[in-house]
Amino acid sequence: MTFDEGPGAAGFLYSQPSIDFRPRTRRGFTLIEILVVIVIILLVSAVALPTVLAALSHRQVREAARILQAALVGARDQAIHGGRPCGVRLLPDPTYPINWTSGGTINPCTILAYNRWVPLEPAPDYKEGLCISIPPVVVAMSMGWPIPIDPRVSFSWVHGALPPALILVESPADPASGAPNAPTSWFWNIRVGDKIQINGAGPWYTVAGPMSIGPGQGNSEMFVNAGLPAALDRLPVPTIDGTPVEYLALTNGQDDNKNGWTDEGFDGVDNNGDGMIDDNAEWELEGWLGATASQSLVDVPYTIRRRPAPVANGREVFLPTSVVIDATTSLLTQERSRLPVDRYTGHVDVVLKPDGTVLPTVVYSTPTSIGMSDAFYHFWLADRMDLADAPSQATGAMPPPLLPVSVNGGASSVQYLVPRLRGNYGLVTLYTRTGEIVTNEAMPFDDPPVPSTAPQPFNVSVPFSASQVGAAGS
Repeated sequence: MTFDEGPGAAGFLYSQPSIDFRPRTRRGFTLIEILVVIVIILLVSAVALPTVLAALSHRQVREAARILQAALVGARDQAIHGGRPCGVRLLPDPTYPINWTSGGTINPCTILAYNRWVPLEPAPDYKEGLCISIPPVVVAMSMGWPIPIDPRVSFSWVHGALPPALILVESPADPASGAPNAPTSWFWNIRVGDKIQINGAGPWYTVAGPMSIGPGQGNSEMFVNAGLPAALDRLPVPTIDGTPVEYLALTNGQDDNKNGWTDEGFDGVDNNGDGMIDDNAEWELEGWLGATASQSLVDVPYTIRRRPAPVANGREVFLPTSVVIDATTSLLTQERSRLPVDRYTGHVDVVLKPDGTVLPTVVYSTPTSIGMSDAFYHFWLADRMDLADAPSQATGAMPPPLLPVSVNGGASSVQYLVPRLRGNYGLVTLYTRTGEIVTNEAMPFDDPPVPSTAPQPFNVSVPFSASQVGAAGS
């Protein structure tokens, strides 16, 4: 800005400002400066990103443990409120389709992961119609009903002969007046493992069949049946006065032959060592409690208490997207999750009683098939990047661990070429006898570091010591 001089009052000179309109340049960032800043940002990001991603993964694993624990506690609270067992059913992650064997069971060496569950609640008791009990002595003498073999071999009838179970048949009419009774609807409605009480008193028996179409043929819920749904006169069923009737086979939960086994024909164990589970040769003569072996109850009521089932229109609860329950080895060594996986459906039913303890989800009338490992359930929470098939063959002189390990474990002369853990992991443990729930994070592994100066074999049964085996103080 400049000043012009001119005459002013009293002869004084004054200055008049003027504006300079010449453009003034402003200095900006050069291309090199911008590139330097970008490089600095990239370097800082490269250094910080692994830490940030690890923190996010760790947070998601912890969040998954919290959600799962809340579901188990909620099921227990629901059981307390209703006075009946309630639980959750884990559903396989559809991202990893189940690999099935030719026998209709799950391939135990392939990935099995769960990312969601639905609530379970007891179904209403069933009491429709009346029934007639047929003592096992009478059944053993008749041996005449053409019943097909159960594909699951959990309750087999061979050569058309019935095992010496207690048989309950539908009562189509009042034996005195001939008036028809309300029909029953047992087939494709009642499930194997449901409990039944006859005539409103006495013990609760276990429904053990019939089941001619089993889980391997699509009957995943194990409904009792004598074939595909059809009119009774087209199914292999008994008749009463020429009328086809439905029937159930029952066990009493007692060691009737005093040999140390309870219901060995229906306990999920190969008692006679012939390579078949619960085949016809294992059956004992099931005693009819409350009456002699030759007596029957005719035209009496009954009550069937059903096993817990998924809640109608129940909402699925999902884990965080990057975390799953890895149950790949549950049907093998149980190195990852230790859960009661149904080998025919992949479902896992975790049912809690009102006292907080776990109700075994086996369908048998006796918990003989439950081992010591079932004293606790393990839910292995893993990052999706760590899912891997279980190796089916040994590497070198020793079998490889079926769980991805943290370092290259094994003896100095044997190295395991197995997947490595890259993400975070955690373990939620539910103690079945107490209902206690414990969460462990980043448990230490038993595999020794490499190189090893002395042979230190990897213990395949104990991939990580205290927390996996349920040791005290873990």
